[in-house]
Amino acid sequence: MMNILDRYLFHTVAGSIFAVLLVIIGIDALAMLIDEVGTTQNSYGMLQVFFYIFLKLPASLAEYAGYAALIGVMLGLGMLSNSGELTVIRSAGVSLPGIAWMVLKPALVLIVMTSLVSEFVAPRLEQKAENQRTVLREEATQSIQETGLWLFDQGTFLHVNAVYPDGRLFGISRYNINLADSELNAAQAARAEFDPGSNQWTEQFLRETQINPQSVVSGSSNQSIWETRLRPELLNMSVLNAAQLSVRELNEFSQYLGQDENRARKYQVEFWRKLLAPLSIASLVFVGMSFVLGSIRQVAIGERIFVGVMVGTLFQLLQDIFGPASVVWGFSAFWGVMIPILITSLIGLLLLRFKN
Repeated sequence: MMNILDRYLFHTVAGSIFAVLLVIIGIDALAMLIDEVGTTQNSYGMLQVFFYIFLKLPASLAEYAGYAALIGVMLGLGMLSNSGELTVIRSAGVSLPGIAWMVLKPALVLIVMTSLVSEFVAPRLEQKAENQRTVLREEATQSIQETGLWLFDQGTFLHVNAVYPDGRLFGISRYNINLADSELNAAQAARAEFDPGSNQWTEQFLRETQINPQSVVSGSSNQSIWETRLRPELLNMSVLNAAQLSVRELNEFSQYLGQDENRARKYQVEFWRKLLAPLSIASLVFVGMSFVLGSIRQVAIGERIFVGVMVGTLFQLLQDIFGPASVVWGFSAFWGVMIPILITSLIGLLLLRFKN
């Protein structure tokens, strides 16, 4: 009998979760379509827009999995509660923890699927989508700032006007300040290309200027080797939003930015947010179960959806508060992400305890 109940609950809840997920992804795709229609150009038409949105769908799945799990669990259990089946299951001697474990199983499937997509599929496709749109729209840069990209590399301030995904840079300016000797070394290059074979950058049309209290020395060359630990992968990471990177890339880039602690913390917050995403989804599922289990009151589907959206929005708001707060106040990024999860889990635990 338990196997039958287990399968029945699994299919009911899983069906609700994935139905909600499809609806949310569909709404998000429609919103992206509306945004992109106004940006079409000769080389970036509707066919390219649809392909761009298709490549972005895995990222939407990873982003909204928590909402889908929360609302799907509430709808699936809610239908069983409204039909009286949940009462019959409990009358048959199945405890609340037993029902909770049965409901958690389809959520675990979603968690595993989301984790794999978020780490191995979504970042690659999303980066490809952004790169392709950049090239097709004939934009000069992927940077999210109109002023270009600023980086700090081994004591050198670096500014790049344009970053292309194939390892080409345009408008490179480098500034190295030696306070001990009161010297400023500045270099400007029209462009730079990365050679994977030699693993180094070649700058073209380079102008160098060395300024000190005694003199100003200038020089130029048509071609020069640029010694730096920067690689095209790191530069591509720097012009993308932190949310578009995988856990491995976030860890790698935050380590590279270790000397720029304030900027590195932003990537550390996103690193822990993605790494702890399974716990986030599980905590939302826990709260969703607590709203339904033990309740025999008839509740409309619309009301359950509204409650689920409000709880999911509140959880997202807590993450948006505590995550940046860890950057501003300097406490661990781990706790900035973990505190909302603990608060949500505690609320679910208290609700289940009072209903039991």
